[in-house]
Amino acid sequence: MMRLLPRSRIICVTRRADVSHLGLTANEARQRRILDRVVGDSGSAYPTAPAAVMFASHFLQARLDGIAEAYGLSHTGDLDVLTDLDRAGPPHQRTPSELAETLLLTTGGMTVRLNRLQQAGLIERLPNPRDGRGVLVRLTPIGKELAEDALATLLDTQAASLGTLQPSEQADLADLLRTLLIALGDTPAFRPAIAVQRRHS
Repeated sequence: MMRLLPRSRIICVTRRADVSHLGLTANEARQRRILDRVVGDSGSAYPTAPAAVMFASHFLQARLDGIAEAYGLSHTGDLDVLTDLDRAGPPHQRTPSELAETLLLTTGGMTVRLNRLQQAGLIERLPNPRDGRGVLVRLTPIGKELAEDALATLLDTQAASLGTLQPSEQADLADLLRTLLIALGDTPAFRPAIAVQRRHS
């Protein structure tokens, strides 16, 4: 059985600065320059704090998507399904609705992911004995092996992404983000004063 391994990262040295000591890929180096320009521009019309949050989220997501791609998957969302099933414990199965709720997806979006993963041989759908019309999603042996390997890689990447912060700073950041996430969850739907009218075919 062939073991899937993450691809080697490409270290980039740009004309502007040698970033090889930072372990940055070419794309990450470009993103760093954009971040320095946007967040560091005191005369910008955009508030720097929201821009920094958005860029940090984008950088981390790009790294995680790169890991998923290295494992042969479309994006991190596919890995999320596998790792969630792995965390469920033996027999490593959940219903599609449970997965959708945990991963904050619509049932339609979850179906698309499950179809990809089943086609890759990483999950299987089984009849749900408690629901005659429902199914259970279960990890296959190769899916479990990939999930366990990927989870360790994802955790290491997430930890490394915050490695420049002291433990106390990480705790403060977690508290601030928790406050932000709660506030975002309570934000009502936006209703603009002007909008393009959509044409339904």
